[in-house]
Amino acid sequence: MKRDEELHPEVLRRVMEVVDRLSRDSSFALVCAHAYIELLISVLVEQRCKNGKRMVKDSRAYPHSTQLVILNELGLLSDPLFRQLDYLRKLRNKCAHTPLFRLTDADMEKFRELGVSLPKGTIEDGRITFLLQELIRKTWEAGENVFVLRLLLA
Repeated sequence: MKRDEELHPEVLRRVMEVVDRLSRDSSFALVCAHAYIELLISVLVEQRCKNGKRMVKDSRAYPHSTQLVILNELGLLSDPLFRQLDYLRKLRNKCAHTPLFRLTDADMEKFRELGVSLPKGTIEDGRITFLLQELIRKTWEAGENVFVLRLLLA
C-alpha cells in the first residue's frame, strides 16, 4: 500500500478496529497504534519541512523522536501532544526490547499526568484501547489538513 493510500480515512478506521481487537494484548495494540502514528508523523514532516523528504528517508539521522521534536518546534504538535507521543514512543521502544512486556496501570497514570483524559478503571477494563485510539485521533487532527490535501492530490 502506498503512503497516500495509508492516509485514507478507511485505513484510519481499520487501524482503530485492529487496536481494539489487539487490546487484549496491550503490547500488540501498542506496537500497532505506534506504527500508524509514526506514519502520520512522517507524512507531516515530509509535507511541512523544507527537507522533509530527506528527513523521512534518513531515519537514522532523523529518528521518530527527532521528528516529534521538529514538529513540536514548528507548532504542528502541541506541547501536551508532543509529551504524550514521546512517552508512547518510549513505551514502544521498551516493548520492542523487553520479552513479555506488559503495560501497567502506572503507565496509564503517566498518560493521565500528561493530560490524556482516561476513563477510570484498569488496563483490563479497556483503557488501553481508549488511550491508543485517542492518541491516534489527536495525531490525525494535528495534521488533518495536510492528510486531506495529500489525499485530494493523490
